[in-house]
Amino acid sequence: MSETSSTAWQSRFDLWHAQVQRIIATVDSGASIATGPTAQALTPPSGAAAAPPTKVLFCAPHPDDECLSGALALRLRMDSGASVTNIAITLGSDLGQRARRLAELQSACRALGFALVVPIEPATGLPSGFDHLEPERRQTHPAEWHAQVNELALIFKREKPDLILAPHVQDFNTTHVATHMLVTDAITEYLERSAIPSLPLVETEFWHQIERPNLMVGLTPAIAAMQIVAAAEHGGEMSRNPYHVLHTCRLMDNVRRGSEVVFGQGAAAQPFKLAELYNVRVRKGRQWLPTPPGQAIAPEQPVSVAWIQRHYVFPEA
Repeated sequence: MSETSSTAWQSRFDLWHAQVQRIIATVDSGASIATGPTAQALTPPSGAAAAPPTKVLFCAPHPDDECLSGALALRLRMDSGASVTNIAITLGSDLGQRARRLAELQSACRALGFALVVPIEPATGLPSGFDHLEPERRQTHPAEWHAQVNELALIFKREKPDLILAPHVQDFNTTHVATHMLVTDAITEYLERSAIPSLPLVETEFWHQIERPNLMVGLTPAIAAMQIVAAAEHGGEMSRNPYHVLHTCRLMDNVRRGSEVVFGQGAAAQPFKLAELYNVRVRKGRQWLPTPPGQAIAPEQPVSVAWIQRHYVFPEA
């Protein structure tokens, strides 16, 4: 290597090295912002007026998932006035930490403008979320599993959702996987008990990427910041692993990945910086309906349950 080329390389390296250091410093700066629960109630701005009103349920495997994977639910509330309720499928497996996690969850839901429902565990009769939620128990403990399915289906009957969000079946964490299975079974039971022909399920990702997402939801910095405000209310969890500090990085990487996994190899990058990826499926009885090609919603493009129904439930209408 010649001296000239070595100098040129070093110059370029210094520029990019400095940029990487600035990014790391910016991310690290988030650690200095206090986490919650905050003593004073955090009241977010109201969403758009809903006409007609729509109901969205977010089935969270653990407290904090409603913040970290709930960008679409938050946008539905802000953009179209949807009423969003977080269903706390569990409060975590550590009984000694459940009171803390519930307090954090209540504060986070207030910060998001979400209502909160904590299911009753059939085995105890307590509103503590479901116990022993593990994928294998669907086969090994069918009576207990069906009791939990029945409880969740009753919540669906009471809430009358137009759309449900829950993790996809390969989301690595066993509680996430079991939540997917429980929600799917409960949707099937709910549809069989009601006169509703079908219901959209929007699958979320956190621990393991969705193999073939079909919805890319662009986010403004303001929406991402609203998520982080709420996630930081889970102070105990964020001290263990600072998901909130790294959240923006994950959303940025979703744009890189989603531009091609949603629209095909070689597709052009989407013209925004932050996104969340989802997979929209429609449950009809005991079947999943075929879904149309992937869609993207730009950060400034209003999104509503009607938009999702138009593109995924009734794509030929």
